Formats: sequence, C-alpha cells, structure tokens
Amino acid sequence: MKKLLSLFLILLLLLPASGYADVLTDGWQTASDDELTAAVEEITRELKTRKATRETEIKEDPEADCIVTAVGVGSSTKKLSYEVVETGLYYWTKANGSVECFAFVAVKNTDKKAIYLGNCTMDFEDKQGNLLESRNRVSSCPDVIDPGEIGYFYVSSVNGGGFNAETDLSNGCNMTAQFSLSAARETVEPFELMDLELTTYKYFSTDCPMIIGRIRNNGEEDVQSSYINYLFRDNDGKVIWISGTNVSGLYAGAKVGLELKEIFGPPYLTMDNIGSFEVIAKPYYHQFN
Repeated sequence: MKKLLSLFLILLLLLPASGYADVLTDGWQTASDDELTAAVEEITRELKTRKATRETEIKEDPEADCIVTAVGVGSSTKKLSYEVVETGLYYWTKANGSVECFAFVAVKNTDKKAIYLGNCTMDFEDKQGNLLESRNRVSSCPDVIDPGEIGYFYVSSVNGGGFNAETDLSNGCNMTAQFSLSAARETVEPFELMDLELTTYKYFSTDCPMIIGRIRNNGEEDVQSSYINYLFRDNDGKVIWISGTNVSGLYAGAKVGLELKEIFGPPYLTMDNIGSFEVIAKPYYHQFN
C-alpha cells in the first residue's frame, strides 16, 4: 500500500490535471488499493500519450482563425519608437478536456535607446467581442531590449495560459493585448551563449525537443540564478512557442552547461514543425516606471 501510494503521489505531481487525479485529490488518504491502482494506470497512460494524442482545437496557423490586436499604451510608451512585428494565438484541448493556450506579442525596438518591457494585459474575446477571460500577469523576455532587438510578451500553458473550465470557446477566440514600455535606466548585458544545438530526449515514448549548449557570465557580478528563455519558430519562421527555465550558478566568469528541455509544450510542437530556435539569455532586471 505504501509503495503504491508513493507512486500515485509522484505521478500526481507530474500530472495534477489528470481525470483520476482530480477525483482523488481530496480523498487519496482513504482510497483503496484498487482505486489507487486505477489512478496510477490512468495517469501513466496520459503521461505517455499527452504529446501524441491531444486533440488540437485550432488550426496550426493561428492567424487563420484568430485575430490578435496589440497596442502600446501609457505616456512613457508614446515617447518611444517601436514596432509590433508579430503576434500569435493558439489554443488546444488536452486529453482530460481542459483547454490551454499560447499567446504572444513581439515588439521591436526602433528607438535609439534601450527599452524596458513593462506591463501587459491580454483580453480574450469571442468573435462578437464579448470578454471571455483576461490575463494581467503576462510574462516578458528579455526585460530590456536594445535598439534593433525584439522582445516578447507572452502567456502559455506553463505560466497561467489555461482557460477556465466554464469559459465557452464554441464561438471562437480573439485576443487584444495592451502593453506599456519605458526608457531603460540601465543597460543589461546578455550572457554569452555557445555550442547551442537542438536535439531530442525521450520522455516516456515521446521524442521531446531539447536545446543544449553552454552559457557564460562575462560580467563582474555573481548571478545566483537567472531565468533563461527560449523560443521555437516553425518552418515559415513564425513563433510557435516560448518558454524558459531557471539556470543557477552563473557566477562572474563561470561557464556552465545549458540544458533546456521542453516537456509540457503544445501538441503541435514536434521536431518536424520546428524550423529554428532562439535562446534569450539576459540577467533579470526590474525598474518602476
């Protein structure tokens, strides 16, 4: 019983949204051996097939069915020169019935000074313009973009991009993003990247994308930990996924191995659909506008 319960709890951490896990989350302490066995088998099956069998709700071309509007707002934003160069919205239904999404806005710095990426709100609406859901905790990378550089605002299934179960998506989904920018008070030097390579690793029976390489801190300050972002583009050059991971031990002068594994990406993120990748590696920076 103890070994079975331990296995169930480990799998529950790996896949908290599986059907059996939802049923047993509040009652696993009193579950029978048969119930735990059924739960373990169900979660294991979904873990093995989550990449291969999830049903895609939207076409792989997000622009075909979704309209994304992005506008800069705020007095500091108006003082800067920038361009929205790309947007996208995907959403899909998982095997357990929940719906997740990936949405992004790419902003190019066309100014002569560095720009700090501020706040962003993403409103998801149906085709008639009725508000379905709103996200105001939107990620950005990098925090500061130099002249000519592109930065991204994004939400994904990894950082709160899932829709509520009650949200009706039967009438389609568009997204409106409003973001703020300001002149950066400091420049942020990127980490040095080298020997980057796109490869795969086995996650159960699935070949998942993995970026390996090395990263070096050429600065004078120790960095205990930094969030390193990466993005994938399809064979037409469109951004199809953005994510990241924490990398620790970036002390001044240190060169460490970099391993970026993509486990929980969308169903369309396969090696065949990946045309190129990019790693965005700058130290964390924050300023109050």
